[in-house]
Formats: sequence, C-alpha cells, structure tokens
Amino acid sequence: MAQYGRLQYWEDRYTNSPEVFEWYQNYIGLRPHIHTYLTPTDRILHAGSGNSHVAEHLHNDGFVKVVNVDISATVTEFMLNKTSHLTPPMEWQVMDVRQMEVSGEKVTVARKE
Repeated sequence: MAQYGRLQYWEDRYTNSPEVFEWYQNYIGLRPHIHTYLTPTDRILHAGSGNSHVAEHLHNDGFVKVVNVDISATVTEFMLNKTSHLTPPMEWQVMDVRQMEVSGEKVTVARKE
C-alpha cells in the first residue's frame, strides 16, 4: 500500500517514475475556473506541485506569481531546472504542506494536487 505521508515514498516515486502525473485535474479542466476566480496579479500557492504541468500553464497564461511547494527535493530541483527559462522565474520550495511557512505577500488561493 502506498504511504503518501512518508517523504521516502515521494523521493522514490520521482526518482523511479519521473513521468508527469496530474493528481487532481489537468490544466485544461482547471483553466475556466482559474480565469473566472483569479487575476494575473494574484499570488497562487500550488501545494504538492510534484511534476505537474499546471504551474507552467499558469505562467504561460500570465499567472506568474506561483509558489510551488512539494515535499520531494528531487522533484522540486527537477522542476526548478525545467522552468528556469521562464521570466519572471517561478518560485519552488521544498516543504511539507502539513507544516507550511510561506513568507512574503499573502497567498490569494491555494490548490492541492
């Protein structure tokens, strides 16, 4: 049985199965809701970001203030490198969402994968 609450589960998953996985919904399914309720100036928390394409799609749609957090240092480093060409750069943090500390301006919306 998968042990989603364990850090080692996620490190193993992203090391051994690096394919993209959208846990909740892909961006096309979320896009109408995002554009209805958010503005490009909102700071968006993408909790449990993993290797989802959602953050990149948000950025491409003009939502550039996205704080991506995940418990896995492996996937966070991978995504930081993968999106390093984007301007302005995205924020990526290794963090356990069960014990979050997000500094800076307030977060307008939180989304869990």
